[in-house]
Amino acid sequence: MMPPEAFGWEIWLYFFLGGVAGGAIAAASIADLARDGRERPLVMRATLIALPLLALSSVLLLWDLGRSERFLNLLTAWRPTSPMWWGTWILIATSGATGLLLLRSSRPAARLTLAARALLSLNVLAATALVVYTGVLLTTSSRPLWSATPLVPVIFALSALSTGIAALALVSRAGPTADDLERADTAILVLEGAAIAVLLAWLALAAGPVGARAAGVVVSDLLVGGVFWIGVVGAGLLLPLLAVLWRMRSLTLVRAALVLAGGLALRFVIVAGGQAAPLV
Repeated sequence: MMPPEAFGWEIWLYFFLGGVAGGAIAAASIADLARDGRERPLVMRATLIALPLLALSSVLLLWDLGRSERFLNLLTAWRPTSPMWWGTWILIATSGATGLLLLRSSRPAARLTLAARALLSLNVLAATALVVYTGVLLTTSSRPLWSATPLVPVIFALSALSTGIAALALVSRAGPTADDLERADTAILVLEGAAIAVLLAWLALAAGPVGARAAGVVVSDLLVGGVFWIGVVGAGLLLPLLAVLWRMRSLTLVRAALVLAGGLALRFVIVAGGQAAPLV
């Protein structure tokens, strides 16, 4: 178990940036695989989004570790029982795979070769590991919001895909690809909202008094609850879904920005809410 008060602002920001990067790479790679290489421009945009975010994530990880020698120790020591060791190497692997994907996507378009399919598949796996890892890291703690249910990694993965697609939507022209991105993001937002509702219900009804208090912090604490209702539910879920329902195509960029804001708010709520909830 990790110490109960382990995470500051740099961690939930690291979770968010890594999630956007991983979600964008996974979504674009899956689209290119499904369309036999015809989404190479989308893959190029995804890599250009992801690489700076992965670099920032590395800086935040170093900041959290406090000393550069601790980071070097994670690189040189074999510590498979350490969640931070796994996180460091997953981040490195994702960055390397994304760099290779950038080189491949800068070449003239062609049908996918076996090597290209393998590279895209590698990026899907690495990006998925990155976005799931952030949630799994929290479940190793004793905090009930994080560890009382297996849903936090699921919620983080769905949010990562949603925010990654939203980031792609910000840099994509109107057309069939943009329409497909919007449809995929809408479906993921519905699943994400359902998973959050199940998490809170599970905590309130099936995780005992400690779980109920953790759910109470999320929905009623002045700061955490305010960010949850306004940032996660309002800006991150309801408004983007209403924009699609009302066919407000002129607000596509605003919708994408709201999804990203909601994803950032979600990381804050989960991390800060987990630490604010009492352990007993």
